[in-house]
Amino acid sequence: MAKTIEKTLWVEAVQPETIDGQKYIPTALCYTENSGLVFGSKAIARRDGGHVVNSEFKVALGEVVSGGSRANRREFEVDVGEPKNAYNLTKDYFDSVLKNVEDRFPRSESTNFKHPAKIIVAEPLSFQIEGYSSKWISNYRDNIRRILDRYEEVEFLPEPFAVFQYYRYGCRIPILQDATKHVAFIVDFGGGTFDACVIESTNKGDISLSGKSSRPLAADSVPIGGFFINREIASFLIKLNLEDGKKKEADRYISQYKRVLNGELKLEDLGKRNQCFIENYKKLEAAAEDFKIDLSSKVGNWRLDSDAYEKIIVDVPSDPFSNAEFVKDEFYAHQLRTVFVHEVWNKNLKKTVSNVLDRSHEALNDRIISVTLISGGSSNLKWLQELLIRDFEDQLESAEPVPISHSFQEVVANGLAIECARRYYDTDSEFVAVTYNPIKLFLNPDNSGLVKDKRFKSIGEKIDMAQAKPADLVPSAQSLKHFFDSELQWKIKLNKPPKNHLDYYFSRPDSDDEFDSYNVEETRVITRDSKHFDSAVTVQIVIREDGTVTPKFIYKVGNPEFGTEENSVTGRAFHIDMTADAHEITAGDHFIGFDFGTSNSSLCVLDSNKIKVTTRRQQSPSWSGLSACISKLPFPVAFSIRKFLGTTHERDIPSTAREAFESCLAFMAYTAASEASLNSPIDKLMRGFQHRSMGPLKALLESSLKIIGNNANFSSGFNDLFNSENKVKLIRAIEDFTDHKHEKLGEQCADWQGHVELVVKVLSKSMENKLFGYSAECCAAPFSPDSYEGLFKVANDNAPFINSYTYTSEQNISDSFALLYDIARGEALCLSPFIFWFDRRHTSAPHGCFWLDKREGDLAIVKPCDEKTSMESRALHSSLSQVFDTLYEDGKLLSGPIAIDMRLK
Repeated sequence: MAKTIEKTLWVEAVQPETIDGQKYIPTALCYTENSGLVFGSKAIARRDGGHVVNSEFKVALGEVVSGGSRANRREFEVDVGEPKNAYNLTKDYFDSVLKNVEDRFPRSESTNFKHPAKIIVAEPLSFQIEGYSSKWISNYRDNIRRILDRYEEVEFLPEPFAVFQYYRYGCRIPILQDATKHVAFIVDFGGGTFDACVIESTNKGDISLSGKSSRPLAADSVPIGGFFINREIASFLIKLNLEDGKKKEADRYISQYKRVLNGELKLEDLGKRNQCFIENYKKLEAAAEDFKIDLSSKVGNWRLDSDAYEKIIVDVPSDPFSNAEFVKDEFYAHQLRTVFVHEVWNKNLKKTVSNVLDRSHEALNDRIISVTLISGGSSNLKWLQELLIRDFEDQLESAEPVPISHSFQEVVANGLAIECARRYYDTDSEFVAVTYNPIKLFLNPDNSGLVKDKRFKSIGEKIDMAQAKPADLVPSAQSLKHFFDSELQWKIKLNKPPKNHLDYYFSRPDSDDEFDSYNVEETRVITRDSKHFDSAVTVQIVIREDGTVTPKFIYKVGNPEFGTEENSVTGRAFHIDMTADAHEITAGDHFIGFDFGTSNSSLCVLDSNKIKVTTRRQQSPSWSGLSACISKLPFPVAFSIRKFLGTTHERDIPSTAREAFESCLAFMAYTAASEASLNSPIDKLMRGFQHRSMGPLKALLESSLKIIGNNANFSSGFNDLFNSENKVKLIRAIEDFTDHKHEKLGEQCADWQGHVELVVKVLSKSMENKLFGYSAECCAAPFSPDSYEGLFKVANDNAPFINSYTYTSEQNISDSFALLYDIARGEALCLSPFIFWFDRRHTSAPHGCFWLDKREGDLAIVKPCDEKTSMESRALHSSLSQVFDTLYEDGKLLSGPIAIDMRLK
């Protein structure tokens, strides 16, 4: 049986900022001739016109040495102007995104010309991988600090740690309610990277809500994400209809294209046939994201052995080696699954997971991993969960992935916001300056053999070595913030002194014989004095705030009093895995969580008032009750309720409460009117309805329920709003909202939350065993002229909507119909045109939900459920004018009841 997850106010009330209509902003730029710099979805749209759009520069940012020579920086062609390196691109993107919120905390002379805000930026765990600099994380942090030097404080949090905070403080997870420690395996699979780590919580019981000193035990990261999947999809499709010989040629050209991207080759230096192939490949690569989203939204069963014949129609080049036209072809879910399993999982992700689980095994001391937490937009390809269970059954036997009913894409952004709040309240956050992989040190004096079985002894016991194993220098999860720039020393007895040289490996070992070394640039120091040695070697390291470490090996400790000189040698500095909170956190007014992703980015902004109010509300059963209802509510309602929950300034609460109140009334009134139309035309009802406001909505709802009488199905439960107790509350609520609107009532003079709670409870109860949504796909069933097949997208909670069910029906159902499906009856009520769906661009929900807002003369005005602006219906589509004329003049909707055979999983 599927487990359910209840989200807390830290998730429902703290949402990413909407910038240019989107919460998840494509990490893309386009430098234009006339419009200047455009970013996000507007930049992506320029690809259709053949413009150069810059993306995937996040990974390249870690290759830029801060303050280094510009001549050695890889540059990227831009649409207009001189080429730019990854630092320039990242700075332009950060500036473009952040300018949308910086007016809330302006900088001035009184703030030392810095924005009075602290910002936490998400980062990959590590990039210890062939082809990438060993100083990738250090470069990444240094560059972003320079870009954001106008901020009061810049900090970093690895993406999986943000995931942990999301599940821990943002969710109530039933399987984590036992009063015991829990060990969590965390996966973050985003647009550009795959991060994994293991964290142990030290609190007893509720890992998702309380407890301190969470312990990261092991971690790893690879630059594999959504972009990589898109390339593999493009590679599959471009070779789909080629013979074996031409497939090999295609593979050769794809390899050359990768070299072009890396700057090793220039496209213009390649042959014409090669250039044609690469141009076709680039077109497929750009289209692959939509192919992936469209096809994955149709998948009804994510099991690895299931039939997966869901399909989409794609455009592929008829001859990829020429400028021939593109033709239509079919792309099946089982083909996407094959690409994912063989090219993404088997060749890349599986090894990373294995590394992390193996590294954590020793530190766990036979304790088991109790839960798997998943995030990242690419995790919506749920074969990942199936593969984790299949290939790591032993290690994850008791750690079934936690299911969530919404997109994994929001997890990191919300987790960063939660961490912002926690650091505001408590400066001793879990992940402030701790190592998240153990630091082991293996020594080999004069090629005598690697020392594996010796233990290091901390001088002065500064480092807690109680749980240390042989070769452990710094056991995992040690807090290092108190030791920056201090000399940390250990002693170890070797079998022989290093009279000639000493090989050393500061490592994250995958096994005793295979090393993932931090100090890749230097692994040997030469002995200068081969005569003077103590009985034990002293190992010294100095850790700096940026995570760099300078090692020193002291063979004989100096004693100036007796004239004894020190015999030592210093190694080259290297970088270790450590979260990067270099400074003490002090209370402040504004906090920003920036999920800077390879594919998409998002931004959460908090202020001290929002943190205080949300914390107080989280303790209130009534506020928490509203939050718990959101996942059950239809999207048009859930959006406004979430907005209300996120409002913390007193002056704004009445207006957002009224929006939430009216959205509940509107959904109930439109549902009841739609059901009333099944009995007879409702033209008389519509003559009295001119505006989507409280009074007209209440009248429409009451009148519709009277027509339906005792035969209510879809509107069952709405009459509870008019029982003797609730009717008094309803009238009082409308009076309070009306008086406040006309400035007759102050912000503190009404129970705004109670008014919203009244209508939410009635609607939430009535939605039991019902699904709101739309038909995403509908086409004629094979060999059956009177039957249609489709996919019902459940549009509860928040977009993007990830739950869907296949269905059959005798009716061809338009994707513009808003449907309320009764599970028990196997029947859907069409709510259109009161509520309808229609495509739009540059938003987080491209298939937008609209509802009737008002009628002005003969014109119907409609409004997107998640936007402030309204518009004439005919501006969306010319047919809508006639549709609304039919509603008002003839009292008829777009469809009657629709029988649907839903295959509920």
